[in-house]
Amino acid sequence: MASLACGVVLYAAHLKSTARTILQDVSHLVVGRSTLQDVKTLAAKYQSRVSTETGLSVPRSNSQPWLPAARHGGPNSCNSEWCQINIRVKNDKLAAIRLVSPAEFEVSLLVVNDRLEVVAVYLFSGKGRQTGAITQYLYNLGNNPFTQGADYVLWSTGPNVLTAFVNTQTSAKYRERAFDFDMRCLAHVGNDCQSPGDYLPLAWQDWLATGKARGPFLGEVARVE
Repeated sequence: MASLACGVVLYAAHLKSTARTILQDVSHLVVGRSTLQDVKTLAAKYQSRVSTETGLSVPRSNSQPWLPAARHGGPNSCNSEWCQINIRVKNDKLAAIRLVSPAEFEVSLLVVNDRLEVVAVYLFSGKGRQTGAITQYLYNLGNNPFTQGADYVLWSTGPNVLTAFVNTQTSAKYRERAFDFDMRCLAHVGNDCQSPGDYLPLAWQDWLATGKARGPFLGEVARVE
């Protein structure tokens, strides 16, 4: 029993360390400047955790007009025109033996016309991604009714989810706060990790400081910077 407990602790530490390393590597990428080759070089370090998005053409979303339209073809299509590479760390082995709640860390890197356009980071736990946080780093948030020209935007997209948006004009201070994920929630035991503040603590502090309301579904938007 002691050896099993030791193995679980070591494996949990490995998951959290791997996620932190991925996030650190991703922090060296620059939206608008990094190329597809830069993204592929990073992804090669985590080959067993990588997937590439494929499918038919996807139009630009009306609800998220700042995101580039997806223009990709068939299976295994990943080229300089359009490529989305995902890197995931899951605690499914620990969750399968019911030692922890299901949790997942994911980085999604979208390249359009050989330039990195979007870095999206997700950290969630619970079935169906019930609780967690998201950060999207985009080349330009765009001057639209949602962002209104802001460079650091927080959105409570549900009672237990916080989404942070930053772009290339966001100050280093706020960009760092938006990427300060607490990997403890990737393999937590007990009743913690019930609030977005447990996943993205500094951005959550920024959200609370605005006095905005949470959820229940499409909650308020806080334009911080």
